Amino acid sequence: MPIDGPNLEQRLRTMAPFNIPQQAAFTIKQKAKGYRQFKYCWQDHGWTYEARFHEAVPGATVVTWPSWRLDRVKAGKGYGPPAHARVEQSLVAGHWLAANELRYCARLVQNKQANSEQAALLLAAHYYSKTDMNPGNNGC
Repeated sequence: MPIDGPNLEQRLRTMAPFNIPQQAAFTIKQKAKGYRQFKYCWQDHGWTYEARFHEAVPGATVVTWPSWRLDRVKAGKGYGPPAHARVEQSLVAGHWLAANELRYCARLVQNKQANSEQAALLLAAHYYSKTDMNPGNNGC
């Protein structure tokens, strides 16, 4: 089912499986593999959030449906008593996971070296829309 049409930004926002604030910046990017990625960015309590929805990716072997991802970053501070490293996290099955762990699993899947737990972790980081945009999927 196509997602184009009037009020695309708002319709996608309401389909997201997590809350996207109204003030979030919205962009659309045509990817080289032939699909579009829709992105919302906002800041909250020192974190920069990025919610992404992408159409089905041609040639994908694991995440074969249109899906959502939610990532967040807290900038690091390199000096003084409140010094801390940059923190990058992805929402995986409702819990925040260090983004480098998820990227490692994605690389293993891409190289056909992932075990079933690593592939499942990658799947759990990709969410279906609240409104089923792909007739025939089971929504899980």
